[in-house]
Amino acid sequence: MNDDLIEGYALGKLSEFVFELFVGHEPARIKLSENLHFVYIISPNDFKLKKHQVMWSDIQKKLIGKTKNIGLEQMPIDRLTVRNETISKVLASIWSIYEECRITV
Repeated sequence: MNDDLIEGYALGKLSEFVFELFVGHEPARIKLSENLHFVYIISPNDFKLKKHQVMWSDIQKKLIGKTKNIGLEQMPIDRLTVRNETISKVLASIWSIYEECRITV
């Protein structure tokens, strides 16, 4: 584990988040909406590089509180109401942080 860049627990959560976002065929907006809790769980302070702290803080600012509740048959679902450009930037930032922090063999 790369302890110089990220706390171990946060790396596990980041890895799980990245897997949920980038594996499968659902649109990014839906995947981000369904996995938004990871944005709350992982704190900017979990990252040891200032660059990553700033990037994660920016991700949180762009996504937290930007949902709209849409009522469906069984359970209401919160969907992100941000622009596609914002989603693209957030995904790029998440991938960049993950690539720099992941376990290297």
